[in-house]
Formats: sequence, structure tokens, C-alpha cells
Amino acid sequence: PNPIFIAQIENIEGVENVESILEVKEIDMLFVGPSDLKKNLDAYADKTTIKFENAIKTVTEATKKHNRQAGILIQNNKDIPKLVDLGYTFLGMSSDIKILGNGFKNIITKN
Repeated sequence: PNPIFIAQIENIEGVENVESILEVKEIDMLFVGPSDLKKNLDAYADKTTIKFENAIKTVTEATKKHNRQAGILIQNNKDIPKLVDLGYTFLGMSSDIKILGNGFKNIITKN
């Protein structure tokens, strides 16, 4: 199998340049790091009008236009329908640290 190349979008610059990023034909997917993207948008709120919801939509619009995949890390499974409707086809579930933490929390609270 061929390797899959994924470009991460985690800041304003990434969102503003999705079209030029996707001009690189070897890139198969854009993957949004939502926590980092939100933090970056908040940190530079005085320098951009981009809001998080618009940013994640911009990514999927560009990937559809260029016939590529869009991925995102999700923290809450309730977000799945909305993200799929936007065009996200690769959904990463939480993080390993959060999954382990939740597992330990469930063990402790059951005893």
C-alpha cells in the first residue's frame, strides 16, 4: 500500500492557506486539531475574523473541491453527526491520555 500524507490544520495560517496546501497533489487529507485551532483563534482574536465553526467548514469545503479527505479529532461523540454533515470522513476519537483518564475514572467511581 502507498503511504497516506496528512497535513494538519491547527492555526489561522493553516485555515487561510487550505487551498494552496491542497495544491500539493501528494496530500491525501487535511486533519484539524480542534483544540490547537481554537486556542490559536482565541490568542489572535484581535487579528482575525475567523471563527472556529467557519474554520472547520472552510477546511471541508476545500477538501471537497480538491477531492480529498477531511479529518478531525473529536472529544464528544455527540459532535459526530454535525461533523459528518460538514464533510469530515476521518474522525479521531479523543486522545490516549483522555481515554486512559476516563477509564480510570470509571473504575474508581464504580467501586
